[in-house]
Amino acid sequence: SSSCALLTLSPFIISSPAFAANLPKSNGANLSNTGTVQALVPLIVIRNSLVQAKNDITSSSSSSSPPSVLIQSLSKTLDPIPTKEDQFKRLFDEYSDPV
Repeated sequence: SSSCALLTLSPFIISSPAFAANLPKSNGANLSNTGTVQALVPLIVIRNSLVQAKNDITSSSSSSSPPSVLIQSLSKTLDPIPTKEDQFKRLFDEYSDPV
């Protein structure tokens, strides 16, 4: 009797493709160089930019230069760092296996 009800309702069940909400969306990373020095270079550039920015900030505290000089310097120093999240993540995904 309950199986008869299921059989009579089955034509009304609409199937649709499954979508997993917890899977990351592709950010267009080129995975052909994963783990190579070539893929690591942009990450090293980011690191070096951050180290330089820290040094600029530290040295500016003892400088008599106006803040606009520091801001201009930081803007130039931090320019290689992507400002959009997907571009930033792409650099890491191109070096390591996407998670």
